[in-house]
Amino acid sequence: MFPRSFLFFIIIMIIDIISKSVKDKKKIEKAKNKKVTPPKKGREQLDKKSIEKKPKPLQREKVYKKEPEWKETFPIESYENMDTIERMEGRIKETKTKKSNEKLKKDLLKGIIFSEILTEPKGLKNRRRSI
Repeated sequence: MFPRSFLFFIIIMIIDIISKSVKDKKKIEKAKNKKVTPPKKGREQLDKKSIEKKPKPLQREKVYKKEPEWKETFPIESYENMDTIERMEGRIKETKTKKSNEKLKKDLLKGIIFSEILTEPKGLKNRRRSI
């Protein structure tokens, strides 16, 4: 009795493993087909969008610049103001570069994290290679 029951158990396990591998293969093929086929839009939606988005005619804008007839400040005051403005511009540029570098580093870190989260698990990648 023991060899028959053991043989029967082994046959059932083999059938179960084969059925699972076939199901997994079908799932992987469905996932590939979903990625390959682009989403189809209805003809009605495309027609509505093309009708709604008609180009607007271009018009020229008239720009008038009015310059003051006299200057309100004396030359000495304007030079002092220019010096302070130049100093302020230098500080602003320094802070912008520091902030942009920090922001770039944070964006890169977020991008790496999201790419790792959104990629397929390594187990599925290895299964595809073996299939």
